[in-house]
Amino acid sequence: MNRRKFVQLTGGGAAALALSHSSVLSQPTHPNVLFILMDDMNDWPGFLGGHPQAITPNIDALANSGVQFTNAHVNSTMCIPSRCSMFTSLRPSSTGIYANHQDWEDYLDDPLWMPVNFSQNGYNTFRAGKFFHHPLNDLWTETDGPHQSSRPPDYPVDGMPWSEGFYDFFDFSPVDVPDGATRQGRWSNWIIEKLQQAHSQPFFMALGLTATHYPFNVPRKYFEPFPLESIVLPEMPEDELDDIPDLPRTLYSDLPHHDNLVKQQQRRKAVQAYLATLYFVDTLLGRVLDALDSSPYANDTIVAMTSDHALHFGEKRHWRKFALWREDTRVPLILRAPGVTQAGGIHTHATEVLDLYPTFADLCNLSPIPGAEGVSLRNRLEDPSTPGTRPALITASYLRHAIVDDRWRYIRYEDDTEELYDHDVDPREHTNLANDPGHQAIKASLAGWLPDLNVEP
Repeated sequence: MNRRKFVQLTGGGAAALALSHSSVLSQPTHPNVLFILMDDMNDWPGFLGGHPQAITPNIDALANSGVQFTNAHVNSTMCIPSRCSMFTSLRPSSTGIYANHQDWEDYLDDPLWMPVNFSQNGYNTFRAGKFFHHPLNDLWTETDGPHQSSRPPDYPVDGMPWSEGFYDFFDFSPVDVPDGATRQGRWSNWIIEKLQQAHSQPFFMALGLTATHYPFNVPRKYFEPFPLESIVLPEMPEDELDDIPDLPRTLYSDLPHHDNLVKQQQRRKAVQAYLATLYFVDTLLGRVLDALDSSPYANDTIVAMTSDHALHFGEKRHWRKFALWREDTRVPLILRAPGVTQAGGIHTHATEVLDLYPTFADLCNLSPIPGAEGVSLRNRLEDPSTPGTRPALITASYLRHAIVDDRWRYIRYEDDTEELYDHDVDPREHTNLANDPGHQAIKASLAGWLPDLNVEP
């Protein structure tokens, strides 16, 4: 379906957000916050110029209603380290939290977690969906119940049984259930109910949607606009592994599994299913934003949306996440703040998701964040042309980092091997320039942003 026609057909408040929000609103002292955190959402939504077949009118309308950060990057490419960093504004290299399997709660010395800070400053906090693998329910005033992240074979995931054997069979199939019967639908409806209630205190509402995390099981109607034979696959040059170091090739290039998936045409099915999940979560987001816009809180609520990291679909023969290339780190980041942002703001400079918590603290007059390594984005919300003061630092493991500025991506591994990509001429990072004698100065300059502190796990 043509995207322009689709947007016209959907109508509704969310599709017209950009016309209804501007800085003419007064800036509240303690605004409410609606924070939407996606799982594994890469840069495919329309406002980022991602996948040409993506249907994301509500995400795009939200982006156009505030400030869209088009060069935003997570600080870790693994779920728990990324979320710990996001909710404490501390870097993985400063905390030693690099992996999902670590006892990560023991690595942090009583941090001022984001929802706790809101609670201590008079906010009611509400959570629906996933924010941690371990729910930490005591951090929230109220939740819709524990998030079940483990999926034994007999556990239904949005209507389908979970399939083991990740590389042998992806269980990305449509499911014949209504939206409300899925966990995503239930979580969204719970937030909508909260938006329809009267609140005597400011609120921080957090909605964590996981549909864009494999196995991509969403209702069948969301698959229908994407016939398998018409799927556009991400670019994947045959020689793109020839110039990368041995370490990332060993760590991340799933060659036997990748070749098997391509042979079985599973890559095409994976892309189809992921497009369906984008369409699904976009639809749910639109319903939530419509509920906000029709509520008494429409003009005094900050809306933010981002993801914990992105993922690959065979680029560099890699699947899932964990690596330090563009497909893993670049994510949507959108902020709309009453009295601060104007509709249509675009910030093109490198930005870190680590900065989201200090931005909330600044806009909502929260307590200072102890040791925060992020910075408030307020000046970039007020004037999106304002450049940042530093590049983005992304950490995949101990001594394994990437630096991304407005033009370059520099990667250094623990064995001191390197990658360097020039986004002006090579935005998809197919040509590694790290060994080119003509690029040693820029490489050295970017290396100066690598962290001095690297806590051992």
